[in-house]
Amino acid sequence: QNWFLIEGTENNGWTTLKFWRLLDTGDSSEDIVIGEGNTRVIYAWNDADPSDASSPVYHMSNRGSIGVTFVETSQVVDDLDKAETISLVQRDLEIPTAATTYWCSGFRLPKDIQESEKHIIQYAPNIYEPAKAHVHHLILSECPGYLKDQLEQLSEEELKGVDCTGIKNRYHVLSLCRQGAVIAGWAVGGGVYSYPNDVSYSFGGPGTSSFWMIEMHYDNPDGVSNVIDRSGMNVTYLSTGRKYNAGAVSIGHAVTPAMIVPPRVSKFSIYGTCDSSCTSRGIPCDGVTVFANLFHTHLAGVALTLNVIRDGKVVEPPLDQELNYDFNFQETRPIGPTKIYPGDTLVLECVYQTVTTNDVLVGGLATTDEMCLSYLNYYPRSAFDVCISFPTNQTSSTFYTGLSTSKQGELTTLGGQYGNDTRAIINNFVWDIHSLEALEAAYKTEYAPICYPMPEKAVCDSFNLDSGARVTREILFFVFISSLAALFINQITL
Repeated sequence: QNWFLIEGTENNGWTTLKFWRLLDTGDSSEDIVIGEGNTRVIYAWNDADPSDASSPVYHMSNRGSIGVTFVETSQVVDDLDKAETISLVQRDLEIPTAATTYWCSGFRLPKDIQESEKHIIQYAPNIYEPAKAHVHHLILSECPGYLKDQLEQLSEEELKGVDCTGIKNRYHVLSLCRQGAVIAGWAVGGGVYSYPNDVSYSFGGPGTSSFWMIEMHYDNPDGVSNVIDRSGMNVTYLSTGRKYNAGAVSIGHAVTPAMIVPPRVSKFSIYGTCDSSCTSRGIPCDGVTVFANLFHTHLAGVALTLNVIRDGKVVEPPLDQELNYDFNFQETRPIGPTKIYPGDTLVLECVYQTVTTNDVLVGGLATTDEMCLSYLNYYPRSAFDVCISFPTNQTSSTFYTGLSTSKQGELTTLGGQYGNDTRAIINNFVWDIHSLEALEAAYKTEYAPICYPMPEKAVCDSFNLDSGARVTREILFFVFISSLAALFINQITL
């Protein structure tokens, strides 16, 4: 009764209805509050007109749902007329026929950018229509400076890229570019992102990276051949900087098969933690201001919440939240702005639904695997690029001890039956509510924090370094790239 029809038209087989409703009707028992972000809309229709307003014809199978953004959060850019744009796209790449491919392509920045600092104010996906069905997401990164000499030796043909899926080409210089700072990200459903009018992202100039890399995720489950791609990113920049210089940080759970989502459950949460031992290293004393975020899971993800814990208490409201997550509608969107400080802990909760899935889901690169990540934009830029958590052997021990005696016995029996086949054990285990809670709690409380870069001295002098967090290039490479992480799952003692 809170929806009001303004007008309706029919034209060439299309029916259009124009209506209005309050974003918040005050009736929480009947109406969902429509806010920023994605709102799930259910629709249905029948080809036959009803005989009267009170006798609609049943829709049968003509129904579905879709994600819609009702509250627009786009940024109007003040100085776009003074900006230039560089287009970084694939150079007639033939998409591999493998179901999942990660392709790393290099780009040598123009000489004027190498010689003079520039400042990004906007980026936009440039998706090639003939390949659109296969382009899942892309990440634009700066190649670390220590790789410059190796990159300079690559020809333009070699810069077109390599297959960097799993352990393929793991030590190729373009694969190693994934250790650099993330500039921009895009996933299916996303659009143009513009920085706030007092924020830009600096790059270029003497002493900075002269090479960028795009990591493109291609999804080709049917093994379609002869698909050419020219997709990439358009980056718009100014010659002069704005008031604040932005940075970006990846937060969440490490991409590893040790991240387990049980089958046949209506709700299960994975927690990825940016530990206080990391924020106390990388965030300045005055804190940083978070102003945009991109949430990312795969097909089973239904909701995400990013909370800040300060002095042992959860800060309200959440830093960001998406309760109607849609895999086909992912975008960087404005949030806050909100301050976070050294010593804060950030916890990302990813909620999954696997009611129709009979096989355990694990963390991995394929679209049919899962992820739990958040890409935050903040200012001022600091030594704060990666802040994630990784499960340990203690995680599995905590899970086991949290089970009832009968459930411990069930796991022991399954372990004797299936040996080291962890997937078979999980699939055949009967997951009751208490077992799910035990696994959720283990992920939330037992983890190894990983942060990058890890400065020798805390950015804020008030914090002394400890041994709580660790990172090396090899650890990051293991977490994000190598499919050898699959071996970790066999170390879980159930």
